[in-house]
Amino acid sequence: MQMNTVEKAARFALLEMLEMKPGQALLIASEPRTAPISQTFRKVATKERIDTIFMEWPDRAKSNGSLSEAFRKLLANFDTALVIRSTVDVEMMNYLRAQSHTRVALIIGADEDSLRRGLEANHKRLAERCRKLADILTIGRSLKLASENGTDLKISIGQMKGNAESAPLNGACSCGSLPTGRAFITPVVSSAEGVIVLQTVAGQRGGSGQAIELKIRDGKIAQVKGGRAAQVFRQYLRLGGNTARLLVEIGFGLNEKARLGHSALEDEKVLGTAHLGFGDLSGPGKSPAVFARGIVQIPSLTIDGQKIIHQGQFSFE
Repeated sequence: MQMNTVEKAARFALLEMLEMKPGQALLIASEPRTAPISQTFRKVATKERIDTIFMEWPDRAKSNGSLSEAFRKLLANFDTALVIRSTVDVEMMNYLRAQSHTRVALIIGADEDSLRRGLEANHKRLAERCRKLADILTIGRSLKLASENGTDLKISIGQMKGNAESAPLNGACSCGSLPTGRAFITPVVSSAEGVIVLQTVAGQRGGSGQAIELKIRDGKIAQVKGGRAAQVFRQYLRLGGNTARLLVEIGFGLNEKARLGHSALEDEKVLGTAHLGFGDLSGPGKSPAVFARGIVQIPSLTIDGQKIIHQGQFSFE
């Protein structure tokens, strides 16, 4: 991997996403297999006169990542943190997105291609696009999601707040990953009704191409239909136990440089897709716990009778 790509990604994450200034303190948490990347990030931070504390997960940590109590305690002492890992598990992701005391930039599964994609977008335009859609979601009352392959879902979003994940990280969204670029909202509990047809499960590389059909009643998954892909989706749902079938998030990818199939955190940013998160609302913090995310490609979105997205194309630009 060319170090200039990593250095550029480091500068973007530190100076644009986290808006670090000289003299500020930064926690960098990494693992042995991402050491070359994390060392470059530390060097860039030093050049920018940012005070860094480094934490490394031990080799014995689970391959899918474990959220240690030591990390939780250390994170609580920092306003800003950078987490660099090859993978990130559901427990860690839900914790980082729920907590609000620390702004966290995530670099997950980083390779030269993914870091380059994270840098190539027009981030000023992307941030404006995210903000606009988040504002539309905030003032909306009812939402309809459709797709040509059978998605037909109605949701109430009245009195709920839309959120934008873009650079810089601010407002209610204090945890973001590179690439950036999505807008999302938590629906009114038990309001979703209809059918969702997913093309893939977020984070699945080289998906089977089999559609997953979900029947939604009273805001929950009542039935899952499909082949092998549906079995994989059920496995994700089981991580959350009996409560993980509630629709707790609907969002839209807005980054034209993001690509499906690299990681769950990049899948949800792909322009022309919608992502739907299933989990529960019982966890602490501002964010619901999401155990499974499904992707709808080329969606159409109508809010309060006004067409916002038509077959993946936005009407507000």
